[in-house]
Amino acid sequence: MSVIKHDLLASVVVFLIAIPLSLGISAASGAPLLAGLIAAVAGGIVAGAIGGARLQVSGPAAGLTVIVAGVIGAFGFAGAAAVVALAGLVQIALGASRLGRAALALSPAVVHGMLAGIGLVIALSQVHVLLGGRPQSEAWRNLRDLPAQIAGHHGVSALLGLLTVGCCCSGRGSSGSRCCRRR
Repeated sequence: MSVIKHDLLASVVVFLIAIPLSLGISAASGAPLLAGLIAAVAGGIVAGAIGGARLQVSGPAAGLTVIVAGVIGAFGFAGAAAVVALAGLVQIALGASRLGRAALALSPAVVHGMLAGIGLVIALSQVHVLLGGRPQSEAWRNLRDLPAQIAGHHGVSALLGLLTVGCCCSGRGSSGSRCCRRR
């Protein structure tokens, strides 16, 4: 019964996040709002019914908004729906053929390196925000401008950012002390 209670609570939380996000993605990409609602419901049902991972979280990905908008712009909404249906069929075929196991040939070090690189790019841009500046669109520009940003006047935004990080690491934040816990 405890598992059902926790799963139900997790489902409600994901639902409360997925519905507005799906509506926002559909609005931003030029799709009808009903399409975002249907996608959220269908995605939740399909992922819940056939999901394979114990800790799997599924939901809309805001990063795909640009791609969806581009497909709708190129093919119209009906064409984009056809593209999505064909992509779904390809995914089902690949899943049925068990070709996903080929990903196990990829070294975990490659995946960890890629994720570390992404984290570094995000951290470089967010340091500028923490210090009250604006991040550049490219990582090398953020790195190039970082010394000047550090030397500059930071004011209230830096104090607020450092206070937030301090609360998180002290265990007083909502995420506890996990962000600063040593492994």
